[in-house]
Amino acid sequence: MHGDTTTFTVTPDTNYRTASVSGCGGALSGDIYTTGIITEACTVSASFEFDPAVVTATQTSTSYRPGTSLTVTNQLNDTSGATQLSLVWTPSLPAGWTLQSASGDGSPEVSQSGTEILFTGSLGSLPIDFSYQVAVPATASGEYNISAVAEYQNASMINPISVSAEPNPLGVQQVTYHSADYRDTRWQVDSTEASRVLAYWRASAYHVDAEGADGYAPGSGSTDGSLHSADYRATEWQIDSSEASRVLAYWRAGAYHVDPAGADGYAPGAGTAAAAASTAATGLTATQAASGFTPGTTLSIRNSFDPAEAGSLLSLLWTPTLPAGWTLDNASGDGAPEVSPDGTQILFTGSLSTLPIEFTYQVSVPADSCDPVDIRAEAEYQAGTMVNPAVQSVAPEPLTLSPVDGEHPVLEDRTVTGEASESASGSITAGRNYIITSTGNVTFTAGQQIRLQPGFRVQTGGQFRAVIDPSLATQALASVCATRQTAAIDTAPANAAGTDANALEDAAIIAPRAQRLTWSALPAGLQAHLLAHEATVHDAQQDAAGESIVFATVAALLADDDNVHSDIYHYAVPDDRLELISYGLDGQAGNAPSDQPRLHGDGQQLVYRSTATNLVAGAQNAFAQLYQYDLGLMTLRRLTTTAFDGPVAGDTGQALVAGDWAIFRTDAEDLHPAGPGLYRQHLYHGTREPVGLDAWGQQDPDAHRPAADGAGSEIVYQRPEDDASVHIYLTDTVQAERLSLLSDPALGQLTHCCAAISPDGAYFAYREQGEEGDAWLHVCNRSQCNYERQPWPDDAAIQDVAPQFSDDGAELWWIAPEQGPGLPEVLHKAQNGLLMPVGAW
Repeated sequence: MHGDTTTFTVTPDTNYRTASVSGCGGALSGDIYTTGIITEACTVSASFEFDPAVVTATQTSTSYRPGTSLTVTNQLNDTSGATQLSLVWTPSLPAGWTLQSASGDGSPEVSQSGTEILFTGSLGSLPIDFSYQVAVPATASGEYNISAVAEYQNASMINPISVSAEPNPLGVQQVTYHSADYRDTRWQVDSTEASRVLAYWRASAYHVDAEGADGYAPGSGSTDGSLHSADYRATEWQIDSSEASRVLAYWRAGAYHVDPAGADGYAPGAGTAAAAASTAATGLTATQAASGFTPGTTLSIRNSFDPAEAGSLLSLLWTPTLPAGWTLDNASGDGAPEVSPDGTQILFTGSLSTLPIEFTYQVSVPADSCDPVDIRAEAEYQAGTMVNPAVQSVAPEPLTLSPVDGEHPVLEDRTVTGEASESASGSITAGRNYIITSTGNVTFTAGQQIRLQPGFRVQTGGQFRAVIDPSLATQALASVCATRQTAAIDTAPANAAGTDANALEDAAIIAPRAQRLTWSALPAGLQAHLLAHEATVHDAQQDAAGESIVFATVAALLADDDNVHSDIYHYAVPDDRLELISYGLDGQAGNAPSDQPRLHGDGQQLVYRSTATNLVAGAQNAFAQLYQYDLGLMTLRRLTTTAFDGPVAGDTGQALVAGDWAIFRTDAEDLHPAGPGLYRQHLYHGTREPVGLDAWGQQDPDAHRPAADGAGSEIVYQRPEDDASVHIYLTDTVQAERLSLLSDPALGQLTHCCAAISPDGAYFAYREQGEEGDAWLHVCNRSQCNYERQPWPDDAAIQDVAPQFSDDGAELWWIAPEQGPGLPEVLHKAQNGLLMPVGAW
């Protein structure tokens, strides 16, 4: 060995490491110590120490709020396998911050000096998890650092070791309030603050503005500053629907808090929330429904959402996926749904406290949509203690819809003795006096529905067959689409020679009208019933065939009329038979007034108004509703229903029946997405549409007191103007025009009311009043554009009552609404000076 080097392998015990090796002029490389050249006796010495990598210490915390407590969470772990003997944790806090308490494994206790944490309990379980609380001064601001040293000993150590907690140091930031939370009280987004975020959403952009209450303003502008807290997704400087929905969740929860797991760094509620949900809750339901669509029209899609076990609903965002070319128009229902500025989503901006959430949205269907389509939707919602929203697919997925046609012939007054067939791409209705004799053989084929109403009869030996063939609707629609496409290519310019625009319009078909009756015109049999009960009647009407009479009366004419209210009665003239119409589900009279009956000219359909809540099954309320009674089938349905078949939440006025339409005004917001105003509803196939239109073709909420021609295709009504005057308007349900004059050289500024229109639509009339208070009956011939004035009858009883035209338009009558023995029947008559009378009404 003399004159040579030698090597030693240095091997520490488990959980130890080599601290140093020295002697004989050598050097350590890894675990090999190599000496220098040995020329004399020398000594190699090695020292060992506990391996600190075996023991780890960590610390974490959230942001701090000045003047409150901050929790620091810690952990110590020892992988050596040796028994834990002692632990002291010494945090180094910012100046002015004080250690308050500690809790967790090993029974940690804060020392008397308030600078250390001694673990006085069992340390037998690893890792050791604990936390301590620090009081943060109210003056604290900005970023601070916290460090800590763990003094730890296990059974293999002679002395304790010191381990620094990682990260070293731990940086803590001051809590930042959400940008929406710019007013007192903090940690709560109030209605004003939520509304401001919605303004940014509706504007499709926001920008930095020092004059803004929150430092921002709607619309495009300066981006020299920080993004709004709500703007945590792409695209920047734009609050999208998901971001707006999250702020609304904080508003509905009444509080919010910092949560690193939150998509925007926050979560609803006042404290720490549960783990973020990413899947739908058990029992949750999200559904969509609709019937077939008609090309070139609007389709309503009904929807329902209930989070079930997820808890209270904090936010809801509905995203439908529509076929190409279809557009989302509007939405209505629970939770104040609002279509996003880009027309792709529906954000719920109102209360979500009542479940389930039921709503509808309307889409415009292109005129060339002739094939079945699929509609899908997703509901993004947040409920209960969820930190982040979850997304639920809406069932059915997809909703498959097919096109339907609008051809709906009504067959009446026909006797068939041989073979015959009827075909329609929509529905076929056969009713009054449609008779198939013993030798008749008839087949009805329809694409959608076949209705057989009272009066349809098949005599013994006769044959009748009904067939539903859905392909008829599809074929008809394909033909319509092909026609439209051809017309788009081949149609001559509008001003081409020989083109007559009027020839392209379908002539209005005037259905038989029911007639108002005076007392003297009532049949003797009915008069006898009424006289026996000292009864008077209101709104007595008779069908065109003279077989049915309806009226309202407060008298109890039958035993089952056991209330003290006005009720609706029907009198069958051929049978001298009287029946109560406004009866409840128990067979007795309704529990509140029913009045203002309006009879269809065919004597089958009756519309009346009632506040009774026991006429039909299901949900009820105290608002005046319209009901439709089928005198042949003896069935009743509520006309004024929401998209979910409930009663509308608003009063509806008296209806008028014109052609096959019921026309009325409602104050309800939930009858139709267009809101309050005038509507017409088809009595046979149920189509409902707004008809009181403003200058922009939108529903006019102030339109009221309608009158209509015999077909229900042209409607006059009145509405107040900004200067408090009232004017008369005419609509063909597509556009509206003002009929009445604004002023007159002799009368000054004018105001109007009480409009009427003749059955053929040729004449209209209304009350006209000048600045001096003189009132006139203004009658106009529409085709000749001329008019006449005559003094309005000097009778206080009819100063605000509209007259009615006779069938030939020659006279206008004011019929007393109440008829009875000794009462005036006709309050006044006026001649139509623009038309010579051709006979009595």
